[in-house]
Amino acid sequence: MTNAKTTIWMMAVVLSLAGSPALGYVDFDDGLVHDIDYEISDSVRVDYGAPGMETTVNLLASGSMISLNTYEDSQINILGGSIEYPGGLSAKDSSQVDISGGSIGYVGALNSSQVDISGGSVAQYLVSTHFAILTIHGSDFVVDGFHFGYGELTSIYGRNPGDDPPRRLTGTLASGEPIDNDFQIGNAAKIVLVPEPATVALLGLGALSLIRRRRA
Repeated sequence: MTNAKTTIWMMAVVLSLAGSPALGYVDFDDGLVHDIDYEISDSVRVDYGAPGMETTVNLLASGSMISLNTYEDSQINILGGSIEYPGGLSAKDSSQVDISGGSIGYVGALNSSQVDISGGSVAQYLVSTHFAILTIHGSDFVVDGFHFGYGELTSIYGRNPGDDPPRRLTGTLASGEPIDNDFQIGNAAKIVLVPEPATVALLGLGALSLIRRRRA
């Protein structure tokens, strides 16, 4: 348990240091829309040090990169492709990330970023810290071996993610793909589990049926 905790927290520290100028980066910070359907052999930064640009990057089926670091108010859509472990996604500032496909090494939501996962696969772990919100759309969620249903997961101690013990989340994403990952939450961040659209419809029908029975 200690080794797993240390490993996840050390990787979270790596996420926070992702802006180091010593590493090789490809920057997208021009306020345009970029479709990545090709291989990038470096890490990618979006709107790093470029507030107000709102650059959009779409990772497509044939695209790949070593890691993806998002900043400011950038918009990221991961529709396919890969950010393979040990690389992954590090969302910072107020960036918005939607993940509906592809494969990613890890997902880290930091600062006030918002990350939505409805499909694809995450090879390793999930981290949400500071004031970030990481939303997962799906069904059959099980947290630490217990059926959870839907709702918010928060930090146990309200400090750094590494102060919380590693926890486990399993279930089925809205796309039908499985999710089976360790996760940690820090500070005032959240991981929010929400039902897929089909489940929402069923829940709505169930509630409507209950109301009709009560009126009968």
